[in-house]
Amino acid sequence: MLSDVGVPPTIAAIFSNYRDIFCRQEGFDHVSRYITGLLRRSKQNIRSHPLERKSGQKAKK
Repeated sequence: MLSDVGVPPTIAAIFSNYRDIFCRQEGFDHVSRYITGLLRRSKQNIRSHPLERKSGQKAKK
């Protein structure tokens, strides 16, 4: 299971290949955390969101 804090080592190793694109370390760290968050988020999409379902329909699990 992935830690909830920081960028996992496997992802950090992949991102390190792109460090030279960024002028500042702070920008690189921000993008690394942002992309990590995108990879970790749930796979829920708009069709499975409870507020977007028509009344009477059950959510698919």
